[in-house]
Amino acid sequence: MSEMVTLALANLFFGLFGIAAVGMAGAALVGLLNALSPGASDFGAKALVAGVAVLFVLGLITLASNLS
Repeated sequence: MSEMVTLALANLFFGLFGIAAVGMAGAALVGLLNALSPGASDFGAKALVAGVAVLFVLGLITLASNLS
């Protein structure tokens, strides 16, 4: 029973950590895009970069949860 509680708490922690990481990665990539091309303030390109970051981080979270 304690293993199930520990696993549930670990999944909750990594889920919250993943949400924070997605936000930070998206903000960092949008900032990088602005730094590389200040004139290109196209929202579609920023959304695409942020979407790729979200998928990458979600993939890492899935991999981490499968390994544990």
